[in-house]
This record gives sequence, structure tokens and C-alpha cells, in this order.
Amino acid sequence: MPSRSGTAVVVALACAALGATWGAAPAAAQRPAIVGARVVPVAPDTLAAPDVADAPRVGGPPGGRDAADELRAFPAPRWAPVASLVVPGAGQAALRQTRGVAYVVAEAYAWVQALEYRREANRHRADYRRRAREVARAPFGAVQRDTSWAYFEALYDWVASGAYNRTPSGPLTPETDTLTYNGRQWYEARALFYDPFTVLPPSDPRYQRALAAYATRAVKDDFLWSWRDRQLDWDIYKGDVTRENQLSRDWTMTLIVIGANHLVSAIDALASVRLRESRGPLGERRIEATVPWPPFGRRPARRP
Repeated sequence: MPSRSGTAVVVALACAALGATWGAAPAAAQRPAIVGARVVPVAPDTLAAPDVADAPRVGGPPGGRDAADELRAFPAPRWAPVASLVVPGAGQAALRQTRGVAYVVAEAYAWVQALEYRREANRHRADYRRRAREVARAPFGAVQRDTSWAYFEALYDWVASGAYNRTPSGPLTPETDTLTYNGRQWYEARALFYDPFTVLPPSDPRYQRALAAYATRAVKDDFLWSWRDRQLDWDIYKGDVTRENQLSRDWTMTLIVIGANHLVSAIDALASVRLRESRGPLGERRIEATVPWPPFGRRPARRP
């Protein structure tokens, strides 16, 4: 009767033999089988190396098509960069590239932001112009029309315009209060031609030249204003002006971003047309590039 140790050895050997047989089964078709002491050769066809042309493409899509086949079936259109320059992502769509979606999304988002900036800027512009007309200009019989941006900028900086002519029924007599807009214009007009602290008669040519300069710069009677005793309205006016200026800058910057998106999409499409990726017969990656510039591309043949 065998001992327990001998039985364990027999079981271990049997398991090892079974495992070796199981692991060797898939390779039986690749090497000759040994039966007893005689070698039985396997058919030569099973030992022949597969033809490179029939070898499966490593990493290729199902059905044997790889990137090279796709490039041959769908060649890169040369107009793709122009399409991306006009509509970002259009060239990538023509090249069957999914990253074109990113350009489309960026374009749509930028336009939504730009239109929102423009809408808000127009709202604040309408608000401060209405407040200037209904509050600051109302005591002077404000007309229902607006003027240039320089006028509203003056309303931002100066509490009052001052009178245009201190003697409405007589000759032009400028405002002399330098704390008002017109008073400051008269001071600067005199400084152009003579010492503003010197008193000259109205008949002096220098005084007449300064008076003509004042008439060109000063605010006329139709657009006089005053924020005196209206500090809260003036602060709201300033806030609307500041916000409108910021929104206008945001609008401009967003348009620059939109233009950059067009340019980057076009450059990406151009690089994709010039730089193509393919696979070799054994699945290796290849990069094909075309450079039309003679110093780096194909040199023209020399004439004999």
C-alpha cells in the first residue's frame, strides 16, 4: 500500500502533466507532434509564414480598413481651410474630424455673448441719454434730439454747462465761471491768444479771435444742462455711462475672439490637409506631409 507522501507525489505529477497538456494544446498546430519516439511532421502549409499582404492590420478598424484606406476613400479637400475661415468647423467637418464641433460651439457661445453685450450696452446708452434729457437738460427746455458722444462725456465731467451768452438780447458775452463747462472753454480760448487774466476791450483783435474760438467750443442754448441739486441722478448717470463703456469694450474683445476662432480653425484645417496620418501594411503609423514651398518641398528639376 503506497504511503501518503507517495500518493501526493503521484497526484502532483498528474496535475502537472494535465496542465502542460492544456497549455500546449493551442500550440499543437505550430510545431510537430511527438508520439512515443517517432516524430510526426505537420503539413508544410501550417508552418509557412503568412504573406505580408494577407496579414491582418494591427490596430485597424473591423473589416480590414485602416486610416490609409480612409484617406484614399475620402481625400482631403483643398478648400477645407477656406471653409473653416468662413465658418469655423466647416473644414473639419469636410475632413471628417470630430474636433470641428469645438470650433462650432466656441463660435456660437462667442456670438451669444457678443449680442448680449451689445444689447446691454444699448440699454445703458438709452438710459443715460434719457436721464440727461429729462433731468439735467429739462430746466433749459431740452430738445428731443441727441448730439455727439463728446457732449455726454462733458455731462459726465461737469456739474453744469453754464450760460452760453450772458446777455441773450445783446452781443455774445461768454460765461466766466470756470467751474462750469462753458466758463472753462472761455478761459482756454483766451489762453490761446493772450493772458487769460488780462482784460481786453471787445474791439481788440485778440479778443475777437478768442471769442470766435469760444463760439466754436461752447455748448449752445439748446443743450445747456445742470446737475446741481441732482447728485443722485448724476451718480446714476455716471454709472450708466461707465457700464456702457465697459460693455462696448467687451463687445469689441468678443469680436476679436470670434475672429481668432475663424483663424485658428482655418490654420487647423490647413495643417490637416498638408499633414496626413496613415498606417503601413503591418499597422505601423506613418505621417505624410506636403510642403509646397520649394526650399522645403520637392525641388524642381534642373534644366540641362
